[in-house]
Amino acid sequence: PAAWQLSTACAACRAPFGPALHRHHCRLCGRSVCRRHGGRFRPLPSLAAHLGAAAQRVCDEC
Repeated sequence: PAAWQLSTACAACRAPFGPALHRHHCRLCGRSVCRRHGGRFRPLPSLAAHLGAAAQRVCDEC
């Protein structure tokens, strides 16, 4: 799995993270994104050994 990036703003829209905008991490690329750009979940067979078979959060790019 990709290393998680600890950004202070969404990698997609550049909105700053804070109490009203939570940081989420894409399980494929590790980018920090807001819910709007990281709200999709899909199974990731290539990472199932590390993350399990359940659907994982991915960003819009992935």
